[in-house]
Amino acid sequence: MRLDSFVLDKDSKIKLYRQLYNSIVEAIEDNSLKSGSKLPSIRELADSISASKNTVTKAYDLLEKDGYIFSIPKSGYYTKNPNEDSETLKAKKDSEEIIPTVDSICRDYSSGDVFDANTLLDNTKNNTIILKNAFSNQRSTESEIKASSFKTVDTKTVILSSGDTYTLEQRTNNAEALDTSLVESLKSVLKGDRARLNTFSDPFGDESLRISFSTFLYEETHIDANPSDLIIDSGIQNQLRNILSLPEIIRIKEKYSSLQRGQGLLKAAEEIQYPEQKQKPSILYAINPGEDIKAIFTLAGFECYESDTVFKENGLSDLEQHNVVIAFVSPLDIIGRPEKEIENGYKNFGSWLTNHEHIMIEHDSSILKSDRRYTYPTFRAKSCENQIIFIKTLDFILSKGLNASCTVLPKNLAEEYKSVYRHFGCALPLINQLTLSDFIMTGKFSSYLKNLKNL
Repeated sequence: MRLDSFVLDKDSKIKLYRQLYNSIVEAIEDNSLKSGSKLPSIRELADSISASKNTVTKAYDLLEKDGYIFSIPKSGYYTKNPNEDSETLKAKKDSEEIIPTVDSICRDYSSGDVFDANTLLDNTKNNTIILKNAFSNQRSTESEIKASSFKTVDTKTVILSSGDTYTLEQRTNNAEALDTSLVESLKSVLKGDRARLNTFSDPFGDESLRISFSTFLYEETHIDANPSDLIIDSGIQNQLRNILSLPEIIRIKEKYSSLQRGQGLLKAAEEIQYPEQKQKPSILYAINPGEDIKAIFTLAGFECYESDTVFKENGLSDLEQHNVVIAFVSPLDIIGRPEKEIENGYKNFGSWLTNHEHIMIEHDSSILKSDRRYTYPTFRAKSCENQIIFIKTLDFILSKGLNASCTVLPKNLAEEYKSVYRHFGCALPLINQLTLSDFIMTGKFSSYLKNLKNL
């Protein structure tokens, strides 16, 4: 099926990127667009269907998030039916080359191919590499790794069950592969002061981890944050619930809970005469953040409003018309936009924050400087830092199992947060905090991010 046959209805109320998303999903699910098919580049598809690159980028990002496509660095986007059985995908051996999954590589072994997990390498079929047991006491030097048969391996792309991809050659040539580095940091913590693990951690995160994050954020995002203003947590969901429950946020929400056209009796009379003018405060986002995040917004008493008109000339009036009190933004919001629209966004958001008691929550799950898509400064680093909450999450960078987050709060909110939640404790286990602190402070994290630039 040719994607350039898609026709977008510009008069429809359905957003263009959502129309494109729906069309591609339908084509994948009815098998007219087969799994493993390579999609056109963003520029090619935008040109062929007469759409903006921003429209295609949003559609591709949402498709990737929902598991319908995956990206391979320096190669492009490929389709993947999340409902298709992996056996079916493996059995598909027609004219197009199928990229092997981890499961398919494992199935390539015969029953006689037995290997010792404690050895560094074994001669395996299909140039598949088996790394030694990460929990073994045996360790290999970088020179030993370089001297091994790694260099004879043909580069193959592997798809993890999570949908993440990497090449075998890049993965195995990395002497400080992510899983090995994290295990080394964990072992370092366990070999250290074991008594410390039996103590209560700081409710807002271990001090060493907050200091590490403060330095890291400044180097990578130019955000100058005092470690005392940082909050460590187990992920963005828990952090958002806590933030939206703060008395100051509730006060701002109640202040803008209705359109105020008068004072005292006049205000009361207008509310009786024009009840339709009463309006819930809204949280704006340009890209759907997911049902879990939207549910948190709704439970906190906000309307959810999806729009990207803030990047247009008249975007400021749109924010006021929909009673937007909080803007939820991310670096993904500006990917593929013309420079003029990006300038409009910074200008409109800046005026909106300056003229009102509004709040911006900036969520960054990118790989910072190493992310091929991350090219613009954060709002927090740019202006209005006393009204911008910056949340950095690591689950997409490191591992879904290490769902850590670091939040930079304005000074007044940081003090209020500590007062309200001082007895709650940190949701991220202390052993995870200490492991992550070692991972950052020993340079393993920076090394890992540098290696990602080559993917």
